[in-house]
Amino acid sequence: MGEDVITISTVITEKLPSPTREFDRIIDNVVQPDYLPFELLVKIFRLCCGIDCQESQRWSEADYTKVLHKLAQVCRVWAETITKSSELWTVVQGTQSTQTSLAVLKLSQDRPLGVEVGFKNQAILHEVLKRFHRWEWARLYIDIYHGESFRPLLEREAPVILRSFELGYKWDPNRTPQILNLFHDHAPGLKHLRLASVLLRNWSSPILHGLRTLEMSYFRSGPSFPSLQNFVDALRACHVLEDLVLKEFNILGHDVQPGSVAHLPRLQRLHIDAMPNMSISILSVMDTPTCTDYFFSIPDLGYGDRVLLAIVSYVSDAFQNHLLTGDFLRLTSGYTDVVVQITPDDPALPEFRLRFHAICTSNAILQWVLPLIDKDRPNRGPIPAEVRLRGYDGTNGPKILRRRLSGVMMVTSDRCGLEKETRLHESGFTTAMFSNDGSEG
Repeated sequence: MGEDVITISTVITEKLPSPTREFDRIIDNVVQPDYLPFELLVKIFRLCCGIDCQESQRWSEADYTKVLHKLAQVCRVWAETITKSSELWTVVQGTQSTQTSLAVLKLSQDRPLGVEVGFKNQAILHEVLKRFHRWEWARLYIDIYHGESFRPLLEREAPVILRSFELGYKWDPNRTPQILNLFHDHAPGLKHLRLASVLLRNWSSPILHGLRTLEMSYFRSGPSFPSLQNFVDALRACHVLEDLVLKEFNILGHDVQPGSVAHLPRLQRLHIDAMPNMSISILSVMDTPTCTDYFFSIPDLGYGDRVLLAIVSYVSDAFQNHLLTGDFLRLTSGYTDVVVQITPDDPALPEFRLRFHAICTSNAILQWVLPLIDKDRPNRGPIPAEVRLRGYDGTNGPKILRRRLSGVMMVTSDRCGLEKETRLHESGFTTAMFSNDGSEG
């Protein structure tokens, strides 16, 4: 089936620039909605609406309308699948055509819908407001300029069925989006909240209590921004949080009250994009016993590998137990990317196979990361089964690996030559594979 899907996808891609009879033939004769996977239908939507197709940018409004009606016919066949996902309507909403966006809103009926209401889309805003209580919302994004337009609708008795809400507006430390509390009161099913440059003055807001996903991005430093203690208080309110994403995050001050720790018993994924000292401060006030996916992205400001050293040094001890039960520990900065992944060797056995991937630009980062998987470290678990080094010239790598990882089964690199391969193979590795062209040989 995989080859058929690729073939159909190729045909669609080649034929879409002509939304005429040829397009009718593709939809009617090539695309079988009861056969193709949902992902391919999403691709069709993106192509038809000009998101992935340059030619379609020259389509007329009549062409867009024709395409949308055809897609609506296909969607009816997949009604059960579509009602479980907002991705179709969300990607279609990415078009720049107001008329096309309105057509999508009208065709969506009561399906889960993702809508962006921007500063200039008055017509779209009017259409959204008109249908506000009839829809089951999967995702709603608005900016602060239109925030108050929703207040009368939110204050009605009928609750809004809203699962995901995104709010973004021009940064202004003197403005607080009170609409957040309104959404909590009148959209009790809210599970996912994404805030872009939004200042939360009330960090104990009840809107946080039932969230599964919390994403905050583009915080700028300033006297009105929250302290680390405020941030801890906010996390304490997130009792069932599973996914926490902090992008370009900033807080004011790093002091907290003694014993201030946010316990997140259900957190599965933690993504922090901040400076090293900020990331360490955030880590120091969080208890995440069930988290299995850690991602640290530090801006590359010319520090090179040193940007990661502080993080690796701090978490090496903290992650001892997690490395036995977790899935990923990822550290990223510029061209340096370190991934520590643990997967079960055999699902029936309580043992784990450790895979260590590193894009190393110097020996320093390799030496700092190796303690995470050092065979002599207490409670480290089994010897790694595989080590991959990419972007690393291997100058001192063999000595380091021989000292720390004797018994490892496989070492691969895309820059080491044959001489390095022989040295590693003779030093006790079961298998050592290297290739200058990036392939494993």
